[in-house]
Amino acid sequence: MPLPELKSGFLAVLPRVKSATALIGLAPERLDDQAPGVGTGFFAGETGLVVTSNHVIEAHVESKMAQWLRVWLPARPKPAPYQVAGYLTDPLHDLCLLWVDDDGHLPAPLPIAWDYEIREGEDVALCGYPYGFTNMFNRGEPGLRGVNSVAQRAIVSALWPYRSSRGGEIDMMQLDTLTNPGNSGGPVFLPSTGEVIGVLTGFLQHRSNDQVLNTGISEAVPIHYLHNLMRRWEAKDSSPWRGATVVSQGERR
Repeated sequence: MPLPELKSGFLAVLPRVKSATALIGLAPERLDDQAPGVGTGFFAGETGLVVTSNHVIEAHVESKMAQWLRVWLPARPKPAPYQVAGYLTDPLHDLCLLWVDDDGHLPAPLPIAWDYEIREGEDVALCGYPYGFTNMFNRGEPGLRGVNSVAQRAIVSALWPYRSSRGGEIDMMQLDTLTNPGNSGGPVFLPSTGEVIGVLTGFLQHRSNDQVLNTGISEAVPIHYLHNLMRRWEAKDSSPWRGATVVSQGERR
């Protein structure tokens, strides 16, 4: 018996969110069991723009490895890697915009709830790649098997100010859900509409007797902090990008 068509709600919007949520990883020739993935990103704003966390790509930029970064889409039968054409960063809010060239096969950008007022106790959902490439290695034999994202539900357990290591204070969303390093940069969205309201940036750990324990508490940056990056992106063709960390891969030295 065929399943009824879903027109609204979480199960209806989830396929669209998952199709637009990408793995930020390395080029195929640079993949190994020590670096199977970097983090998560998602298409938003306009075709070819990918939102992620600054710390997802920061180490690769500083080590001049940015040319090996790829945006991996969960295509079938094999995942499709897209070279990062350039990036723009906002270290204070731990946000980054990547862009890739549109070949006609990119997913539709996710809608952004720019003016949404986030409330404590609200139900949200998130999507990401906690462990990078799933089943990429089998008994030491390399073989790319697939890129599979994971969807989760959570509530906004708190909204609180956080003093950034970069200077300045920003508001953060505390989520009651267990995430892993690969989730960084993934979308936090409204389960009923798929609109993005935040970007997952990390999780809290507790150290005890030389052990590091995951607390089951995650953190996200509210999406309104993306405004600054989007304005700089929109102004890039009409004004100099002074004060911005913007690099086109073709211009790297």
